[in-house]
Amino acid sequence: MATALAQATGLPTIHLDTLFHTPPGSDRPRAQVLANLDHATAAPAWIAEGNHGASLDLCATRAAQIIILRIGPWCGLARLIRRRLTQGTPLPLHLVRYVLSAHPKIEPHHLARLNALVSEPIEKFLDNKTALDHFLAIHGTDHPTPPGR
Repeated sequence: MATALAQATGLPTIHLDTLFHTPPGSDRPRAQVLANLDHATAAPAWIAEGNHGASLDLCATRAAQIIILRIGPWCGLARLIRRRLTQGTPLPLHLVRYVLSAHPKIEPHHLARLNALVSEPIEKFLDNKTALDHFLAIHGTDHPTPPGR
């Protein structure tokens, strides 16, 4: 859904998995990740896709608007499998377990952290492509300018 939103708005997408992990699935050095994320979020407008805890503070404080895209664990697993097949990289069992069990439990924690960082509570949630299409029909494809930019 983040890619569809980016295509509709013309905004660049920051794929957090790409920033945090190298193609074989190993983690990049944290300093490198945060420097890359700092550079990517310095743009006037963008869409961040992913849910890495280390990215929340920087993304939340630079975002003009936060919309939570809920894809669900089975859709998340399908996306993970598709990404790994495209990259030609193995699919570690711990990632499958994470997507199916831990990932749904993390959202309330991340939402609480995000709400602590922003001035107004996050109330926009999109659960599927139909909800995204409805959102775009109502709000158009214009994007707000982040405060202070």
